[in-house]
Amino acid sequence: MNSIKPFDLPLTQVAITSDYAHNIDLTRLSQLINPSHILKDKDRLGVYLYNSHGELSNQIIIDKEQHQVHNLNPGGITISDGDELFIVDDIEQAIALHLNLDSLNHSHSIVIAPPPVYDVTVKEYAQKQRVTIFAVAHEKAQQIKAFHSQNVRLISLIDPAFNDNLNTYKSFADFLDDKDIVQGIIDCRIGDLSKIKLGSLRDAVEQKPSKFPIDSFPPIIKNAIIALAQHTQSTIEIATMSILGALFAIAQRLVSCRFTHNTIAISTYLLTQAESSTGKTGCLKLSYYAIEKFIIKAEQEYRIGLEEWNKQLEKIKDSNEKLAFLSDNPKPMHPDFISEDATIEALMNKFVGKGYQDLVWQSDDAGIVLGGHSFKSDRLANVLSVLTGIYSKQIATRTRLNNDDDEKKRWCNLTIDLMGQSAVLEPILSDPLYTAQGFLARFLFVKSPDNRGHRIWNSIERLEESPYQDKRLLDFWQLCDQLLDPLPTLYPRNNDPAKDHRFIIEYDSIAVLKYHIDYQQKCELEQQNGKLYQFDKEIAGRLAENACKLATLFAFCELRRLTTVQDYERAIAIVDYCMSERLRYFQEIQASQKNEAELMIDWFIKYCKDNQTTEIGQRSFMQKLTPKKLRVKDVFWNNLNFLAETNHIFIDEINKKININPQILT
Repeated sequence: MNSIKPFDLPLTQVAITSDYAHNIDLTRLSQLINPSHILKDKDRLGVYLYNSHGELSNQIIIDKEQHQVHNLNPGGITISDGDELFIVDDIEQAIALHLNLDSLNHSHSIVIAPPPVYDVTVKEYAQKQRVTIFAVAHEKAQQIKAFHSQNVRLISLIDPAFNDNLNTYKSFADFLDDKDIVQGIIDCRIGDLSKIKLGSLRDAVEQKPSKFPIDSFPPIIKNAIIALAQHTQSTIEIATMSILGALFAIAQRLVSCRFTHNTIAISTYLLTQAESSTGKTGCLKLSYYAIEKFIIKAEQEYRIGLEEWNKQLEKIKDSNEKLAFLSDNPKPMHPDFISEDATIEALMNKFVGKGYQDLVWQSDDAGIVLGGHSFKSDRLANVLSVLTGIYSKQIATRTRLNNDDDEKKRWCNLTIDLMGQSAVLEPILSDPLYTAQGFLARFLFVKSPDNRGHRIWNSIERLEESPYQDKRLLDFWQLCDQLLDPLPTLYPRNNDPAKDHRFIIEYDSIAVLKYHIDYQQKCELEQQNGKLYQFDKEIAGRLAENACKLATLFAFCELRRLTTVQDYERAIAIVDYCMSERLRYFQEIQASQKNEAELMIDWFIKYCKDNQTTEIGQRSFMQKLTPKKLRVKDVFWNNLNFLAETNHIFIDEINKKININPQILT
């Protein structure tokens, strides 16, 4: 705006006291400003208006009872030159406010901006310093909208006649604390904080558990799962993982999977989080029932065979003949392939030293396994490497203490079927080493809901129903019997010592292969930045592999040699469910721990309460903030800006201060 000269304005003649003696407002005003700024002409009076730079910008013209301005330039009449700047639109109110603030020893300056230029004047002055204005409560919203984002402090009044009693308070701050007069104080840069909804300090929205895909299982398996859950008063999730563990334990002895052009083991790692006394032990007992009977029967044959083997060995006296006998007649192997409380060393010794090719590491107390000697921190990386190696390469490795060369055995399958409580699994599932080395990424994971408190134990009908007479479980155990000892021609053994002896279940057609690799591609694309699996690439990279294992298992359970599209549809639904459970579980772990933004606002709340303030200097904030890791420049500003975006704080760039949302302090 070009500077205005006095002669550019309508009134140029300086008035004398007698000219405005009839006007009480101008008479009182003349005692507070330079009297030469009050002007006249034949019938009118006026006052010079100055902008925030002290430049003449406008003129108020008083013609009888009418008040007008010469132009719409920002400008006002300034009273006093203290610290806090107030802008009002009425001379009488301004004078009364000035006298009251003086009596309270409150340093201030007051600008009187006529109504036609009030808004533009407030905004112009707010470019240089904070402006305080008053508004009655019913006009508050209009004023907040008018001065949105401006450096304006709005005092919302319940009683518009506040000036009448302002001088009765001990201080202006005491006046502001009087809730009978002052409804609220709003910083127009951020609006009415008492009405602004605080944003979440969590990046992700809480997810609800997905519906368990029970209908994705073949009928005989689905029915067994439902029956198992009913008889044990357990959950569908626990029953499902128990049934799958038993089936994979059987399948890994006989078949392998076709994965595109490669062959992979069908053996699978299963992990279930379930709290104490939720039926884990009962589910495992019933789901492995047929396997247990098979092992007991085999043990009888084993003892007979071992006794005969020992008798034959004892008859041989010549050492060379004995060596020849042992070479042609290895010692009979104990048929029990289920290990519950084993160490990794014991498992590898069974594979490498004793000749086992199929083992199951099963426990309803994952703490015994994952918290045992094998998983101590000084040995953890090596143990995880061994377990990922046997999963992906079917190579069992036994480390010899006195030899640099490890002993290895090929074509070994290991199914891991573990269940544990949250106290045991949470630190493991959140440990980056377990995920980075790909160990946890290989697991199908399910978190069982806690049904304790909702089970019915005093039902006579339920007690009269024995699981050992339930047709659904009898059908399942009969299937397990068939799979444990199938006809040799169903899944013939490969006798080539250079290859895995297990029968490979193939794709039924190119269409099945295409369906599988389309899913693999979908999982790949979801790993891009901003997509669903952006932060879970290790796990997402195994989804197609686990789908292949499940689809092959479904074919095996129906005594088929080929997988179909339906097998993969079922398998993918289950794998996707397990992945969504994993993501939800990670969220729950994060939700139980405060993030950096929450730690920052917690500190600020305590600081404000301890010091009875609502603000802090930016530099002081960074210097005093704890924990100290939040003082790192990038960390500090990233979290500070996030708190501002979620309306927890306001960053005052002009005054280099941080203001807290008063909602948080109540």
